[in-house]
Amino acid sequence: MAKKVNTRFLAFLVGAVILVGGGMTGVYIWIVHYEHDPVRLERKAKEALAGKHYVAAVQAYQQAVVAAMHSHNDALAARLALDLGDLQYKYSNLHRKWLNGAVSAWQTAVHVVPTDMAAQNRLLRFYKKYADFAPEPAKWRILRQQADTIVKLDPKDAEAYELRGWSRLNEMTGLVAITDTRFQTAANDLKKAVALDPSNAQAVFRLAQTYRLRAAAEHSQHLITRVQADKLDKQALALVEGFVKKYPDNVQGWLNLAQVYAGAKATWPQANAALTQAQKLAPKSALVLRTQFGLASLQGASYRQQESLLQQILQLEPTHTQGYLELGQFYRQHGHYNQSVKYLQAARAHPTPGGGMAAIKIPYYQAGIHAALASDYLTLAQGQHGKQRTTLLSKAEKNIHWVASRNPHNAWVLVHTGELQLSRGQVADALTSLQQAETLLVVGASAQQNKLWFQDKQLQAQAYDLLGQSGLALKQLNDILAKFPGAAPVQLARAGLTLREHPHAALAIANQVLAGAPQDQAAVVIKAQALAALNDPNTLQAFLAHRDTSSNLQLAQLKAQVQMLRQNYAGAWTTLKPWVVKAPAMPQVVLPAFEALLKLNRRLDAASVIRRAQKAQPDSPEFIMLANQLAKPNAQPPIIHFGALGSNTLTIQIPGMTQAAAYRQAIESIPDPVVRAIQLAQYDMQQKDYAGAKAALATAEKIKPDSLSLLQTSFQLALASKDFTTAGKLVQVATAKNADGVNGALYHGQLQLAQKDYSGAIGTLTAGLQQAPNNVALLTACGLAQLQTGDVTAGVSSLSHAIEINPGDLLALKGLIGFYLQNNSAASISRAAKLVDQALSYAPSDPQLHQWNDNIQDLYGPPGPAIKRRLAILKKNPGDLDNIERLSILYAREKRFARAVRLLKPAVTANPSNYELAAGLARLYLMQNQVSNARAVYDNLAESSDAATAYVGRLYLAELYEGQHDFAQAIQMYKSALKKQPSKVDAVQRRLGDLYVILGQYQKALGYYAPLYKHRPNDRVVILRYIETLIRAGHVKKAQQMLTAKVFAKNPSDEQGLVLAALAERASGHLHKALTLVDQALAVDPRNTHTLNGQNTLDPTYINALRSQATIDSQIPGGDLQQGIRDMLLVVHQNPDDLRSRRLLASLYFATHQYAEAVQELHGSLRRNPDDSLARLMLIRMLFPLSQQFAQLKPGDESDTAVTLRMLNPGEQLATLLQQSLSQFPHEP
Repeated sequence: MAKKVNTRFLAFLVGAVILVGGGMTGVYIWIVHYEHDPVRLERKAKEALAGKHYVAAVQAYQQAVVAAMHSHNDALAARLALDLGDLQYKYSNLHRKWLNGAVSAWQTAVHVVPTDMAAQNRLLRFYKKYADFAPEPAKWRILRQQADTIVKLDPKDAEAYELRGWSRLNEMTGLVAITDTRFQTAANDLKKAVALDPSNAQAVFRLAQTYRLRAAAEHSQHLITRVQADKLDKQALALVEGFVKKYPDNVQGWLNLAQVYAGAKATWPQANAALTQAQKLAPKSALVLRTQFGLASLQGASYRQQESLLQQILQLEPTHTQGYLELGQFYRQHGHYNQSVKYLQAARAHPTPGGGMAAIKIPYYQAGIHAALASDYLTLAQGQHGKQRTTLLSKAEKNIHWVASRNPHNAWVLVHTGELQLSRGQVADALTSLQQAETLLVVGASAQQNKLWFQDKQLQAQAYDLLGQSGLALKQLNDILAKFPGAAPVQLARAGLTLREHPHAALAIANQVLAGAPQDQAAVVIKAQALAALNDPNTLQAFLAHRDTSSNLQLAQLKAQVQMLRQNYAGAWTTLKPWVVKAPAMPQVVLPAFEALLKLNRRLDAASVIRRAQKAQPDSPEFIMLANQLAKPNAQPPIIHFGALGSNTLTIQIPGMTQAAAYRQAIESIPDPVVRAIQLAQYDMQQKDYAGAKAALATAEKIKPDSLSLLQTSFQLALASKDFTTAGKLVQVATAKNADGVNGALYHGQLQLAQKDYSGAIGTLTAGLQQAPNNVALLTACGLAQLQTGDVTAGVSSLSHAIEINPGDLLALKGLIGFYLQNNSAASISRAAKLVDQALSYAPSDPQLHQWNDNIQDLYGPPGPAIKRRLAILKKNPGDLDNIERLSILYAREKRFARAVRLLKPAVTANPSNYELAAGLARLYLMQNQVSNARAVYDNLAESSDAATAYVGRLYLAELYEGQHDFAQAIQMYKSALKKQPSKVDAVQRRLGDLYVILGQYQKALGYYAPLYKHRPNDRVVILRYIETLIRAGHVKKAQQMLTAKVFAKNPSDEQGLVLAALAERASGHLHKALTLVDQALAVDPRNTHTLNGQNTLDPTYINALRSQATIDSQIPGGDLQQGIRDMLLVVHQNPDDLRSRRLLASLYFATHQYAEAVQELHGSLRRNPDDSLARLMLIRMLFPLSQQFAQLKPGDESDTAVTLRMLNPGEQLATLLQQSLSQFPHEP
């Protein structure tokens, strides 16, 4: 009887072969012209192959295989399938699907003839290479299954035993991977492999590695004694030492021995000796050189030695991608990003030739190259400005797009897109990208995921810092530190955020990092800044004395400041000279360098420095002032006064002249009459002398009436003097001339902004930005308007983008500084201080910047020098009320409250309508808990005949009552304040709405939120409060519509929006939907930002919410138990003694069949509290069914559950526990 054809398998073969392996998914279609003579088809294939017609050869072989199977010639079909697989594997670089086709062909061979060992071994070796290249549990499992098949067919196949043993250890992770059973089984396989082939260096090494893995794991888990672990380590060493004694000419054996010895610093000499033996046997082996490089890197060899080894590898393999990649990675690790880019580009240009694994690696390498290039370009852009920075960011963008085109919803793409957007000042967009990325990342899943999550959180911290949301910025850094407590970059970033208010803490962090990495540049900068903030010039001088500051401007400035302070003018000039060459017109470099040269009596050199500065900036009043004074014969030289240590503040004094007079004289010396007139007008506007500004512009108009600069300054004067009629006419002129390049949109938008038509201004300016997206003036005006509407994220993003394009744009800088100062939190003031310093470096004589700087120094600088400065002003001008107020704040900082009150009280009495002074006095009383005295001050203000003063006094009283939880009185006082100043309705409505919500009177709250929302439709805080109140008042549908339109339209993963959406579903009785939405919200931010206190611990309310959610998940069908586990792990990490959460975590582990983890968690609870009878009872209830399962295990069962049960030995645990617990059971509920 003829053998029946397996039609199902034939159809499977001819139609579509589904491929194996996670990274090899796809479908390979064989289109077959059916023929019946396999011998003729084989001949045809060989002829095509001889003529190098590879596609024709493959097609002929495919047809031959099918023909042989159709004619029931299994042996021939298997041989042809083997040849087909070999052909496709060898030339897999010619066609992207041939590698997968090779695997399918070999699978066909073993399907037809399972005993075809050649095909079985082809599959084994391919799976081995693939698992080595992309080590994932699933790939190791495929390899183990293939090895198992071969062992059953050939019990003496050494290679199959080796790979089965090694894959057993690699396909599992965590505690299960090193259980007694799994270890023993793996070790037995490897021992068998060594016994069958004792000359196999790799099998011996893997057996040794298995011993070492077991020993290392036991050291950490304490499941065996230290003596037993040490014995395993010695066994491992003896194996590899014995191998090289028996086979002294085996290069791999010596390399393996070197690797084993490299594991401990004490045996590094032996590692080097083993490596020397390998070098003697194979002096030009890339493998030997790579091992040598690994040892050199581990042992801290010099940069040049390591670089030389990698260059030698490249010389041996000039056509291989890997060598170029290794050099690129090396240069990146050492901060040489230009060199890294060079070799990455070379790697892209040198794909490794040939087929096989090279074909698999090429797409992986290409993705890695583009990713690395993007990172390098982003890093290089950080130190650049202008066109060069724009070019680098564009190159980064191209590489990110390359990766995104292959995998658009990839966490790497989102993180680096966020970094790119942040580099361009697009803060809001960056935050959206980074938050989306975080939802895709799981800490602990892999090293790559950990690294991306770490980077994502750091970038989010930067974004929140830019938005002035310091609490959220610190939260991101604290999140990282909770997972990676020793993360130095994060510690330093956190220190940088809080440096001004906590300089001692910042200094401690920097010292800690420098103890382990003395050259860490970020730590060096933080330490120097902290010492400056602490006003410790002596320590700062010693710290920076021998440091090269030629590549770091911040350090150079600090070093020069200390040197000037110590009258080491020669040292200061030496420090600044490289920077004078690099930045000849940068005031913070030029002015101290000029002063140092004058102190050294080198007037000619000082004049030369100023001439170079003037050449770059011919219209700078500061440079003109210095040059003019120096040019006067026999005149005293100018004097430059420097501000506090670490500040860019400085003032120029011309002997015999006031600063204002000297500045004006300098402007009047500008050669170009139009430029001179415009600068005089701008100066007069700063002094609010609008008549003088108008006269100056009239002079310019006579000379050059068509000047666009004149038009712009005239328009600014009209806005400043609130002459909106003139401003409107100038808008028409600008539009007709297209003076702004966007058909007057800038002028029109700025006029709307000045007239407080913020929504109109945003619409006009946004339309202009569509034509010119990088127009700094448009971005600045739009940002200011957005801030006025309460759209903080958009406003800060626009202003930051403007500053990114032009770091010296004063309007944008001042807009952001004003915003941060208004926030009035410690971190936002710190951010403002940094921007004030930045602005002063471009405009060192700007009076507003000086005023802001003085105020910030009063709040956060050392009190001593600030008090001295303020006392000098008080002596000179005792009626300066602003100075009196600031001096009282400084006394309060030193807790000299009585002195502060004595200073401020007479000023308040003499100026009863000055509510700022009165508020300062009241705050002083409150600091001393003198509430009645504070109330009396506020009462005086509240009863003032001046409506504005009375309004402020009543607001202060309302806030005082609110703080005392007298909400009814607070409401009455807010309403009373509103009667005094009806135009202040916005500020009062929000507070009244908030109070009614606290009281649970949601309908009344809506009466205030609804008109407030109508007036401020883009204010996020108003939107969210209005929506929540709508839900609580029963208007769920309207709230849901608003959520969709105002929140989710901008960000579908908005955490607060998801929480409100869940509240709405819960109010509608849709509990499952509510739970889903809460899950989504927690996935966006695993630690709800509204429930973090300042101590980096979770709020108890939030912990209860997480427990409730986890409990519900465990009770409803299809509940997300894994999410519950993650939540409880978070809680337990933050609160290790929270036994209730530990018990819940254990029950969730048990429900998901993670028995080892469940038992371990309960044992952990009992170690913390041996009297936790609930944990003891739960453990008994778990061990009982596990003991039953254990008793029913069949011999040879190697399932994961079986392995876990053998490791646990639940019966023995149960017996011990019952013995200990019998007396406690009667007391259990």
